[in-house]
Amino acid sequence: IVNCQTTLCDCEVTNMAGNDFSINRGQGNAGTTVTFNGVEQDPPGGVNYNGLFCSDCTPTNNFFTFEYGGSIVVPAFTFTATTFTVPSCPGSTVSITGQGTTDNPGLFGATPAYTLNVDNTMNNKSITVIITGNGNTFMSTTTLGNGEIAISDCP
Repeated sequence: IVNCQTTLCDCEVTNMAGNDFSINRGQGNAGTTVTFNGVEQDPPGGVNYNGLFCSDCTPTNNFFTFEYGGSIVVPAFTFTATTFTVPSCPGSTVSITGQGTTDNPGLFGATPAYTLNVDNTMNNKSITVIITGNGNTFMSTTTLGNGEIAISDCP
C-alpha cells in the first residue's frame, strides 16, 4: 500500500465545493444496501461516509471515516482509515484501498482492510465501502445525488 502523503495525486475526490464529502443516510434509506458476510441487512442501518482525498491535489489532504448505525446482526461501529492508496481516476470512477481501525476490533480485528469505490458517472453515481478483517466482510453501497461527490483530475 502506498501512502498518499508521499506520492503525487492523479485526481482529487471531494464534494462539489472542493471540501470534504459527508454522505449521511438514515436507517432504512431506500438508496442504501448493506451486506455482512454476503447477507443483506434489512433494514440496512444508517450510514455516514465522510472524507476527502488529495484536496487541491495535495497528497497530505486525505481522510476517510465511515460510521455504521447498526442492524439486528451487526453492531454499530466507526471505521477510520489510516493508510490510503493514491487515487487514480479512470473515467469518472475511483478506487482507494488501505487499512484502518474501528471501535469494534472484535468484529474486524486490529487493522481491517478497506476498499472505497466512488462512481461519479452520470445517472450511476454511488459510493461503496468494503471493510474486511477477522474473517468478516462488511459492504455498504449508497446511491449518490448530484454534488455529493466530485472527482477531478489533477494537473
